[in-house]
Amino acid sequence: METLSKKNLVRWLNEHDVLQLIFNASPISRSQVAQQLSLNKVTLSGIFNDLIERGLVLEIGEGLSGQNGGRKPTMSQFNAHYGYVVSFDLGADYLDQLVTYLDGSIISFEHFSIKQMDIHHRVSFMATCLNRLDIPFAQHQLLGIAIAIHGIIDNNQVVYSPFIRLNEVNITNFFTTRYSVPVLLENEANLAAVYERDFNGQDATGQNLITISIHQGIGASIIIKGKLYRGHGGEAEKSAMQSCMRQYHPWQQPQKPQKPQKPSNNTAQNRPLFGSCGH
Repeated sequence: METLSKKNLVRWLNEHDVLQLIFNASPISRSQVAQQLSLNKVTLSGIFNDLIERGLVLEIGEGLSGQNGGRKPTMSQFNAHYGYVVSFDLGADYLDQLVTYLDGSIISFEHFSIKQMDIHHRVSFMATCLNRLDIPFAQHQLLGIAIAIHGIIDNNQVVYSPFIRLNEVNITNFFTTRYSVPVLLENEANLAAVYERDFNGQDATGQNLITISIHQGIGASIIIKGKLYRGHGGEAEKSAMQSCMRQYHPWQQPQKPQKPQKPSNNTAQNRPLFGSCGH
């Protein structure tokens, strides 16, 4: 039984690597996948057939022959329409809803004003938005929910937000129990940094960057060597923001020395700030 478990784990890891490579490098041939992942033909063929049967991978026709000629390879690509994901930006007084296919292509975007709603009404309204979605071209409908929070997130839970009083509402559990899909809570500045890393059209692998998000407050996020840095308890965003504030906020700049003023003879101005309350 233990040997079978190890075999299943290896199979799952190989399948994960194959699907990730197809997602990032589509269109791609089986021989290219085998070469880049060092997988033998039998193992790769089984994984490909399984992914195609489940609808995650599509065969799209023949590619170009190699320099030495030979048989043209069959090209495959990730099925972006396998399902869709919904992302929410839960702001201080607004809610943004973005619906995308699995490759990030946008299906719809909506902006709502929720200024008068408490957290109970906000999550219920978000559920209403999810329930009314109908995406006809998605094969398996809703596959995941992401929620951007203006605050500190640790272990997929809201630790602190200056704009939202949670009143013991567990946002993750609220949506997980209702929709049975993965639910991700993340700081909104962190998500902006991940977007810049993955979708800005440049290869940001191994690079360092800082993003600054300006709204009702100021948020900042750090990417170090291509990886999101959250810090202890998810508070790296707070430290990055404070660092930016110290560097650039006008009240932190050096002030010119002022000439000393002569003492005033006005008795009201010469009294202590907190006077005696005795009788």
